[in-house]
Order: sequence, then structure tokens, then C-alpha cells
Amino acid sequence: HTNNMQHKDQLNTERRKTQQQMVTEANNLIDPESMFLHAESDLFHPGIVWIVAGRITEKYNKPCLIMEINKEKNTATGSLRWPHYFNIVEMLKTADDILMRYGGHAQAGWMTVSLDHLQEALTRFTDYCIQHITQNDLEKHIDVDTRLHEHEVNNETLLDIIQFWPYGQGNPEPVFLVDDIVITEAKKVGSKWKGHLKLTCKKESNTFNVMQWGKWDTLADIMKDTPQKLLWKVKEDTFNWGFYVEGKHFIV
Repeated sequence: HTNNMQHKDQLNTERRKTQQQMVTEANNLIDPESMFLHAESDLFHPGIVWIVAGRITEKYNKPCLIMEINKEKNTATGSLRWPHYFNIVEMLKTADDILMRYGGHAQAGWMTVSLDHLQEALTRFTDYCIQHITQNDLEKHIDVDTRLHEHEVNNETLLDIIQFWPYGQGNPEPVFLVDDIVITEAKKVGSKWKGHLKLTCKKESNTFNVMQWGKWDTLADIMKDTPQKLLWKVKEDTFNWGFYVEGKHFIV
């Protein structure tokens, strides 16, 4: 049993390492200025392309295609992710005559194309995105209830906020925006394959912890010592009779 657990740990560690390498490589290959983001490599693992595509779409708020090249079969097979404002199926249809297989539903798509037609497909997709994505689409629209100022980022105010629990229909959970947050420390916490990030953040003279659940694999993307905006929710800490901050998004 112990051997099984060790084997599972090892597999998870290897998968995470492969995933992080692919994210880094894909970020190096994409052109972040393009409306359509794509990266192709014969080193990409077919079981992880969808995770990488999702990470890049989340980062840039643009459609993304990550493809594994198979030179023996002369094919490129990949996974697509895209933001809520976009229609991937309409984009894929523009290459209907040259794609071998494709499909898509609710923010997830896939496709296979021969290497002979790969560049042509990418050109069509890029043209489609240039025509259909506006600058307004690229702005992340997130509903914020209110901005918290420095004198409000303290135990007294935040403990007051959790008195309004439980949240639900008719009493939605508030989302707060705080400017000029600086991350001074970031570390992984939790079990080995379900890790979270615990961030030590500073707002002027106040220091507090921010939890980001299930975000262990974004540690490399954390920007330390750079003032950022943080969207957060205040959660009750049942272990320590207090509160903690759940970080939703950082915006530079």
C-alpha cells in the first residue's frame, strides 16, 4: 500500500513537472500580441495540452490552441480553450475543408490537421480572431461590490463582513477590490497533488495571508514585489476563529 502511495506521488510529481515545462515552453512559443494564441511542438504531451491551453487563455483572455506534432503520422493534434465572449465552433468551421477532425462545446474544443495544412489553418484562425475580437472583449469584466482602502484592510472590518454569512440567492457573497497589494512571499501548502498557494501580502502597513485554492501550479506566474490589484472574498476561518482572504484574481 505504501509503495502504491509512493508510486502515485512520483507519478503526480512527474506530471506536474511535465505540465510546468509545457506551460513555460508554450508561453515562450506564443505571440502574446496576437489575437489568436497558438503553440505547436513534438515535445508536447497530448494528455496535458488542454491544461496548458486553459492556463494561457486565463492569462491573456484570448482563444488558445496548443498542439502536439506527430511527424510519423504527419499530423498536429491539439486542444483549444477560449474566453466566454468567443465562439470557437464558428472559427473552426472556417477551416472545415482542411481539418481532418474537429469539435467543440462550452469552452473546450479539439482538432487534428495534417502538417501540410497546419499553417493555412492557423492563418485562417488568426484572421477570424482579428475580425471578431474587439479590444472591449479583451478587458476582463468582473463584478466588484466595492473597493477596500488601507484603513479597512484590518481584522475589525473583515470580521464584520463575515457576520453576513450564509450567502446564497438574495444575499450574494461580496467581491472586494484592493489596489496596490504587494506579494512578499508565496509558498505551496496542502497535500502533494492538491496543493494550494498561501501568499503573504502587504497593503501599506498591513500584512495578511491570501489563500488561492488549487493554484499550486501557478506559483511560477506569481509576481512578487510588484503592486497589483487583488480581487478577493473574505472567508471564515473555522479553525482559528477568525477569517482569511480568498484571492480570486491579481491584475497588474
